[in-house]
Amino acid sequence: MNFSKIAISCFAAFACIAASAQVNKYCMESPDGKLHADFWLQDGCPTYSLNYGETSVILPSGLGFEMRGVLKSEDISFAKDGGVIKKDLHPGIMLNGGFTIKEITHSSFDETWEPVWGEESSIRNNYNEMLAVMEKCSNDGV
Repeated sequence: MNFSKIAISCFAAFACIAASAQVNKYCMESPDGKLHADFWLQDGCPTYSLNYGETSVILPSGLGFEMRGVLKSEDISFAKDGGVIKKDLHPGIMLNGGFTIKEITHSSFDETWEPVWGEESSIRNNYNEMLAVMEKCSNDGV
């Protein structure tokens, strides 16, 4: 194997690694641009970070969900009188991976209101928000 074939093989391997490491980040900023939040899926796990200017306030962190005391359909039966008989609850189901993003929407809100009393004559409520609609892909019995 000559040098050019080795170089091409190494380049192809690095290109594959770079492509697989590519992550779609969804960004949102505060109305004044000082706060910057990122949201993405890291190996199917919802992940976020927050910066204030150039300073990291929240380093990349996974957002996991745990459902405690979950009832599944096989855990419920009906008595002759129509009452529900519950069996043991499952201890918990972790929902920290296996997600895909279905939709991302952004919206903004800006209003000024006058309090009845207090030091301020008017208060401004101004923010941006992002909604991430996700779907659980893997079948964990949920």
